[in-house]
Amino acid sequence: MLASRCRACRIISVVLVFGHIGVSLGTVWALSSAARGANAPAKEGEGARRPWLPWRSLDFRLVVVGSMLPDIIDKPLWLLGAVLSSGRALSHSLVFQALLVALVLIVAWRFRILGLWGLAAGSLLHVIEDEMWREPEAFFWPAYGWAMPEHSADGYAGTLVNALLHNPRVYVPEALGAAILLVFVATVVRRRKVVSLLRYGAM
Repeated sequence: MLASRCRACRIISVVLVFGHIGVSLGTVWALSSAARGANAPAKEGEGARRPWLPWRSLDFRLVVVGSMLPDIIDKPLWLLGAVLSSGRALSHSLVFQALLVALVLIVAWRFRILGLWGLAAGSLLHVIEDEMWREPEAFFWPAYGWAMPEHSADGYAGTLVNALLHNPRVYVPEALGAAILLVFVATVVRRRKVVSLLRYGAM
């Protein structure tokens, strides 16, 4: 029975809210810290001319939004039965991610808003954390055809609870993400960067 529950859990998600936000935020935080430590301060205007090297200027608020963006788009459209047949559909595909990166590149280059890369980074990390390559019909859409995989939304809430209680591929990332979030928040408070984070997305 436990095995059947876990198979059902795999359908809805491997990583949920805390896992996505915490792991994505922690990954970008680590990369940003490494970039700041490895490179000398950029000359005035240098960052604006090099939007493909954004790690030191990412907006952490947009990382959080991006880390949930595919679910923010796909899940409601699936649960409401309005458009999508799965909670992992269009915005979980490589096509969507490529379009998002292209859009961010254009805007970052044109308007010199390097922090916008946080949105693309968070969204890309989301599909990696979801291991979307295990669902090639959705991830490589439309290479396998225009139709998306069909997942039933019936009993979604109950299956979600079972996943959190019985599936380590769900509750372990959630616990890890929650721990990273606690460390991140504690670090922001200790460095007195709360206002900077809320107003500018910077630490």
